[in-house]
Amino acid sequence: MKKSLLLIILFCTIFYLFFSSCKKIVENKIDGIWRRSNMANPNSNEYEEWHIENSSFYVVMVKNDGSQTQISQGEYKITDKIYNLKRIFSVTKSTDNSLIDEWRIKELTKEYLTLRSSNGSILLEFTKQ
Repeated sequence: MKKSLLLIILFCTIFYLFFSSCKKIVENKIDGIWRRSNMANPNSNEYEEWHIENSSFYVVMVKNDGSQTQISQGEYKITDKIYNLKRIFSVTKSTDNSLIDEWRIKELTKEYLTLRSSNGSILLEFTKQ
């Protein structure tokens, strides 16, 4: 009985350490400046720039003439939904209420990020700047 309990505790510890280290890797990859693709008008010179770092973010609209206007800011956290193997970019606070959601991280590489809203209706695509 003690041996089984010890094995269970050991397994749970290893499982916890594995997922917490993976979460830190995701946080390090997601930090930086991301350019949001304009899916409605891909040829537009205007775009959003997302500045993500240390559990906070702000979004800047860059116009054709190069001028920049901050359009929102907020806070986020990275969570794991272990039961369905999903990583979540949870926007917990934002000046733009439409961003407050549990965004599923569909793809995250050094160059590319894709987020899907919790109901699946909105897809945000980014390239690293």
